[in-house]
Amino acid sequence: NITQLSNFLNIEFSSLDHNDIREILSSLEHISEQALILIENILEWSRIERCLIQPVFNTICIDDLFNHAINLHKSLAKHKRIRIIKEVELDECILCDIDMTKTVLRNLISNAIK
Repeated sequence: NITQLSNFLNIEFSSLDHNDIREILSSLEHISEQALILIENILEWSRIERCLIQPVFNTICIDDLFNHAINLHKSLAKHKRIRIIKEVELDECILCDIDMTKTVLRNLISNAIK
């Protein structure tokens, strides 16, 4: 999709109006973000499967975890006209492996948007 859209943009650039170009660029951004998330998930899964990752437990505020995951998906949700509503106790903290927990939240939000 990225290749096709960028090729189309390159070939048809002079015949497109400003709004068409903006829409194509927005789609390219959206597709690129999704590809990056997919690649990160595959790499993370591979490291877990090969037992290269050992949990490291630290304390983090739940609000920080959710903000990180939500920020990664804002443009995708906006593109699909989906509102992400966060309803958590903002001052609560948990003991967890921060990277693994971020991955889980990222996947949950991504799947919910899909």
